[in-house]
Amino acid sequence: MALNLFGANCLTLAQAARIANLTIYDFLDLLKETDIPVVDYSPTELDEELKVG
Repeated sequence: MALNLFGANCLTLAQAARIANLTIYDFLDLLKETDIPVVDYSPTELDEELKVG
């Protein structure tokens, strides 16, 4: 359930990890096994973020 809600952008990473009863790091490892991206930026948004950062 946490994976689906995170993938639908209904939960933050921390919220999804908490619901899954996992650490954020363990939830990230779980995401690696799926097709759910950890970040979902468009190319334009990514360029903007990289300029600011």
